Amino acid sequence: MTETELKLRDAEIQLQLAMANSGNDELVRSCVNSLISAGRSVTFVMQAESSHPALEQWYRARMSTLASSPDSGPLLQFFNEARVHSIHKGVVSPEQLTTRAVDFKINGVLTTARPTVTFYRFNEASRYFPGRSGGVFRMCEEYLSLLRTLTREWLAKRAECTTP
Repeated sequence: MTETELKLRDAEIQLQLAMANSGNDELVRSCVNSLISAGRSVTFVMQAESSHPALEQWYRARMSTLASSPDSGPLLQFFNEARVHSIHKGVVSPEQLTTRAVDFKINGVLTTARPTVTFYRFNEASRYFPGRSGGVFRMCEEYLSLLRTLTREWLAKRAECTTP
């Protein structure tokens, strides 16, 4: 397993821990900050492990494409700026929101019960994703999905570059 894959696994574990401990604001905050750091490290370590000239060139071109994409660009920018904030300026503190469910159904039958729903959001996400909720777990999963795809592509290219 490469160092890049290990960094990706670290980020994935942080999301698992955050989700498993939803409701514990301190633990969620800590895990989210660790995920942000480990997630950004995936690309740093990937670049360091791209010692073959063709792989290094592929990496630079792929990152440029991702950064300029309307789909992945804002996500990469958001998490990079969150990492800069978390490492150099302070702490990323997701906001916990609690609301009452409406039109709640049990076994398909509408009930009068109005349970509460609690979720976390990144307040600053609206600058990058107007109209979206900024849901922490969803955004982190989107970021990890992008990193998983990038890592798979990089591993395939790496194997191609190192095969005699």
